[in-house]
Amino acid sequence: MKAMFLSFKREMNRLFKNRKLCILLFAWPFLFASFLASIYTEKVIRKMPIALCDEDNSSISRLAARYLNDTRSLDLSYRVSSPEEIKQLLLEGKIEGGIYIPRGFAADMKRNIQVPLIAYVNGGNMVIGNMIMADVKTIAGTISAGVRIKYLEKTGSSVSQAGGTFMPVGTENFRLFNPGGNYMRFLVPGLWGAILQQIFLTISALALASEKEKNTLKEALTAAGRPSDLLAGKLLAYAALFFAVLDMFEFAMFPFFGIPVKSAGGLVLANLLFSLSVTSAGLMISAIAPTETDSLKGVLIIGAPAFILSGYIWPLEYMPSWIAAFASIIPLMPYLKAMRPLAEYGCQLADIIVPLLSMTGMAAVYFCIAAILLRREMSDA
Repeated sequence: MKAMFLSFKREMNRLFKNRKLCILLFAWPFLFASFLASIYTEKVIRKMPIALCDEDNSSISRLAARYLNDTRSLDLSYRVSSPEEIKQLLLEGKIEGGIYIPRGFAADMKRNIQVPLIAYVNGGNMVIGNMIMADVKTIAGTISAGVRIKYLEKTGSSVSQAGGTFMPVGTENFRLFNPGGNYMRFLVPGLWGAILQQIFLTISALALASEKEKNTLKEALTAAGRPSDLLAGKLLAYAALFFAVLDMFEFAMFPFFGIPVKSAGGLVLANLLFSLSVTSAGLMISAIAPTETDSLKGVLIIGAPAFILSGYIWPLEYMPSWIAAFASIIPLMPYLKAMRPLAEYGCQLADIIVPLLSMTGMAAVYFCIAAILLRREMSDA
């Protein structure tokens, strides 16, 4: 018992003398928890951009448009002339949904014929899609109640009778992507992407750190000639392996689990840029870190919150600006913005040019930073 107590006392002393371990144990949980909670400070998603196609152009349809813009979660950002334009705006990522009011909407209501408010939603993101459909249903109910009250007042009936009468406005919802609300198709591809990024970051972050610990960095630099050539060789080696694994994984696992791949060529290009950007980020971490342990800490800081920060579930636009800025430098964010439209929506490359350019920029910037740091380290040695 005495020996066990002495061992306990010794270990406690060692722990409290290690500043890094104390920070990790006592400060990091609270800092990390505060960081994650800050992502959801909006509590609900507000003012999602939507489009409206109003073919009726009546006083009632214009009232419906005002109701749409007055909801907490919707923002009427576009007015279009056809449902096809709504679908195109969805593919381009400019809106989260659209409302179509067909011709004859008001006339049919006055004849007590049920008419629909037609909602086109992005079923690829179930959180957003369900919120839009709920708001459209509320608006349909509000318009129905108003029309019935006016009708009952004209006929001399009691307003209290409105609750049991026919609802002249209904809703029709079209999930343009993932129509069955398949949770696997919604969630799993993003989780896979986050796991693969963590693996790729970990491996590439050890590329230079392991050379430093084994004292082989000078030998590698002598063989390469210049720091940039050394890094370029490592970048090509790791990125080629990651690209091969990513392609084999997605084109095997997606079909096996019934997850669609509608734009295979575009997905291959996105995989290539993702492999380059993740490898460059790992090399940058490796150039900064003096040891393998330190490089793994860097991977943890970036990789642990990556999926939550990617905007895959909770849109980046509704996070605090300082968190969104941090999320925008993680390769997973633009990759998932490209991967889901390519796999699920069948987008063209022109529709996802922004995330593709973002990954290209990350690869270039992170590689340059790693090269500058490595050159400085070698000149100081």
